[in-house]
Amino acid sequence: MKKFIKLLLDLIIFILILIIIFLGYQFYQDYFKVKSDANKSYNDAVEKYASTEDVCKNKTIKASENPPSLTPADFNPNEQIGYISAPTIGLDAAIIMGDSNDGLSAAMNYGVSIDPMGEMPGTIGNTVIAGHREFAFKSLENIKEKTPIIININGNFYTYEVTKAQEIADTDVDKVFFADGKERVVLYTCYPFTFNSTVTGRYAVYLEPVDEVQVDCDNL
Repeated sequence: MKKFIKLLLDLIIFILILIIIFLGYQFYQDYFKVKSDANKSYNDAVEKYASTEDVCKNKTIKASENPPSLTPADFNPNEQIGYISAPTIGLDAAIIMGDSNDGLSAAMNYGVSIDPMGEMPGTIGNTVIAGHREFAFKSLENIKEKTPIIININGNFYTYEVTKAQEIADTDVDKVFFADGKERVVLYTCYPFTFNSTVTGRYAVYLEPVDEVQVDCDNL
């Protein structure tokens, strides 16, 4: 009887070890691997499209003059097309063109994703950029009004400042896609920012274009 109980306890311990290994592997896949892939994607984008440091002069980054007019149709779904950077809050992420067929989630595993239902930076209308709250857009919880944001698309720089940030409901589509005859960028993620917590809403950050932004060139 004692031998049977010992064997049973050993079996239970073995099963618990297997469960721990499985959960650890799942956590690695869900967090560390995504983070590693996203970091590599960002570094690849900077190398391909030029870094903010390359164009930072006297602590100033200026928007590119006369960039080409682009639409989502100019890019392939899930194609890496540039990056977004906000040095003051530690936001650095590759930009991937979203796929209207399978949503934005796959693209967001490698950075942030431009919603193909919106417009591209530099054009009238809303550019909607979505990112995971645990990864690329985790830093949005520290965003403030006037925070400088730099977007690079195909080597062209677009400069913005934050005008507002707010929690919204996931049904508030009119607060993400809206037409006011101006160029807008909306950064969009789930809320709250706690990893693996229950999603209670969405967080939207609104940007408006400016001719240039002030950043510390030495910290880029």
